Amino acid sequence: LQQAVVQVLEGLRPPPAEGDTVLSLWSRYRGYVGYTAAMAFWELLGLSTIPVETAAAMVFSWPAAVASATGKLLGASTAFWIGRTWLQDVVEAKFGSNPTLQMMRQQSAQRHAPWLSALLMKFSCFPETIKNYGTAAFLPSVN
Repeated sequence: LQQAVVQVLEGLRPPPAEGDTVLSLWSRYRGYVGYTAAMAFWELLGLSTIPVETAAAMVFSWPAAVASATGKLLGASTAFWIGRTWLQDVVEAKFGSNPTLQMMRQQSAQRHAPWLSALLMKFSCFPETIKNYGTAAFLPSVN
């Protein structure tokens, strides 16, 4: 799988600089834009990003870190938004009874610290799907 991903990403590598026109900039960075969009979609689906990010690092080197971070942020934000709006009932039914998520929800409401809850969730050992869609079950506290 990793070799197949590397071959696909090799075709997206930007060519050498040609000039300052918009078309030449697009031809230089289309691989990064394509990879960022693909990473956002991958994150939206909740799939493991480790093999994709490893292959991208082999192809793009350090710029892959920026493209990966951007794609993951876009995908996670989109998943959260979908979970909060369109899939609110489904998310609440699937993740609402999870004791760990209930505890985090209570702590978030009591301490009024949404950033702390978000950081704890991001650094937890939950799968990406639960991190992105499960936190949509956290309703904001109103004071």
